[in-house]
Amino acid sequence: MFGHGLEVWAAQGDRERIDAADLSYLARLQDYLVAVLVVAVLVLVFRARWTVLTQVLAATLAGALLMLAQHYWDRSHPSPTGTASKGAASRYGENNPFRIPGEMPVPKRLWESGTWDPKSVRAALLEVGFQEERFGPKGEWLG
Repeated sequence: MFGHGLEVWAAQGDRERIDAADLSYLARLQDYLVAVLVVAVLVLVFRARWTVLTQVLAATLAGALLMLAQHYWDRSHPSPTGTASKGAASRYGENNPFRIPGEMPVPKRLWESGTWDPKSVRAALLEVGFQEERFGPKGEWLG
């Protein structure tokens, strides 16, 4: 535990190094718990009652430490909720309007009426406010 504290202190706020130290600490604590449980089972096999009691208490303490460490890790690294509220992600609707499904009355009306040729679609879109751009043979913009 002292070594973990020193690793976090040495990271000087570098989140990646702190996370690596936390994961390393959890792995060491888990290994310690397994070792204590193995020793407790061996002692139980040889029927040393007082030793079994101390080993079980040590295993319980190690398990509690492991649970606390895992709880700390889970609280400091919440899973993403799928909704963003800050920064550029909050502007998703403004930046990606083409990805948001919406009502398209002009194409729907044309499709239902069966007039789906380019001339009819162009006329219907011009009626609702779209503007047509024209380009010359060399790609120059004509307006």
